[in-house]
Amino acid sequence: MKKFGVFFTSLACLMVVMCKKDSAVSIVNNWSLVNDSVYSTVGIAGYHSNYRGMNSDYFYFSPDGKLFTKEGASFDTSGYRLISGNKIIIDSFSLSNNGEYLPGDISGLTTNNATITISSNGIQMPGGGTYKRIINLRR
Repeated sequence: MKKFGVFFTSLACLMVVMCKKDSAVSIVNNWSLVNDSVYSTVGIAGYHSNYRGMNSDYFYFSPDGKLFTKEGASFDTSGYRLISGNKIIIDSFSLSNNGEYLPGDISGLTTNNATITISSNGIQMPGGGTYKRIINLRR
């Protein structure tokens, strides 16, 4: 009987550890850039670019709402705001609808990975086009 008690206690502890979510995971940190892709269309014409990050490229989301980026030889500083958990507005490249920035989505957020997607879904782009930017990050 004592063996069953030890077994069930061990099993319960294992389940708690396996099911526990890491609520401390946040986009606020220094990230390496894996790639930055842009897809856009106007009418039947389309454009796609995919920048592959180099070892020195980064996105640093500081705790005070500033974003510092380096892609190749380009450095930039911008503001950002987190909205309701998995939404983000990045001032320098979020889309604007009548002067109001639309939030992008943060997905796949783990301790080591994150994806930010900014899309024109739901708004009318000039010329009836579409726009999507996908930024993959890792630590």
